[in-house]
Amino acid sequence: MAAGMGTPWTDQRAVVAALEAGTPLMEAAPFEGRSRFEIMPGDIVGWWLDGRLTADLTLRHVMDDTVSIQFVQTGGGRRRITAHGTERHGGGTLYIGLFPAGSRQIRRWRAGRPIRYAAFWVPPAHAAAVLFPDRTGRLPAFTDLLNGGLEAPFGLSVTMTPAMHAVMDALIDGPPRPQALARAYESLKLQELMIEAAGVMAAAAGPRRAADGVPARTRHEMQIERAADILRRELADPPGFRDLARRVGISHNRLAAGFVTRFGCTPHDYGKRHRMQAARRMIREGRHGLVDVAALVGFSGQAAFGRAYTAFFGHPPGVDRRAGVDRRGRAIRP
Repeated sequence: MAAGMGTPWTDQRAVVAALEAGTPLMEAAPFEGRSRFEIMPGDIVGWWLDGRLTADLTLRHVMDDTVSIQFVQTGGGRRRITAHGTERHGGGTLYIGLFPAGSRQIRRWRAGRPIRYAAFWVPPAHAAAVLFPDRTGRLPAFTDLLNGGLEAPFGLSVTMTPAMHAVMDALIDGPPRPQALARAYESLKLQELMIEAAGVMAAAAGPRRAADGVPARTRHEMQIERAADILRRELADPPGFRDLARRVGISHNRLAAGFVTRFGCTPHDYGKRHRMQAARRMIREGRHGLVDVAALVGFSGQAAFGRAYTAFFGHPPGVDRRAGVDRRGRAIRP
């Protein structure tokens, strides 16, 4: 991706050639974090990123005949495509683009933006043979791209489903593996993401759909469920309110209203409730001391944890400790 920084425009073929030559493209970008680029079977270019920008970044690509698939789990930039104008390139969104040769795409991100991102460039012939073999289930624009008759880029965006987020989380946050196994695992997860994208394209080709393939009500519900999932998983370091809204791709006002409607409480109260409930389970299981439990649910010290626990449950942690089990799994009687 960084190949577009030193020149006004970078041809997609030049990027692929650099990847094939083993050039570490992200080294020249103002990016801190992890990245992986891979040439996959069928001449698919796949990559994923997880990190943060240290300076503003602009990427300018001249696209070839390509199906572009982008899973932006966390982002927040702008994108401009030939003849399409500028649009927000936000988090929690799957973007599918069909680019005839010579199309131009510009993407811009501000410094400090976190990025969790997976993307593919897929040759149309391979997409037709492997991902979308059923002609009746293809978008008309894809058939035009395949036949050389697509005159302008075609774009489709939908909110990422919980299944897409789960695959992204497994791809990026999975446990460490030996290098040979890691590459095989990552390739499988990238293929799984492409399968999810194929389902979106098939649904979009159907006779009845919303403007972007997902009804607005369902889209908002998925964003709220994703935010709730983040709060349930990231107990030790829960995101702030505005950061949470940015990660799921909605405004903080809509996030707050969505939580009240769905769960009857604010995101803060929802996260606190799950942190306290998780703490009580760990205390009763008896495998961790109170200092460790406090750290696992996001408290810097045992004293602050004890006060919060007492305020939430009406009694200090020691009461539940005595009502649980010891560290050998034996029941403790109060």
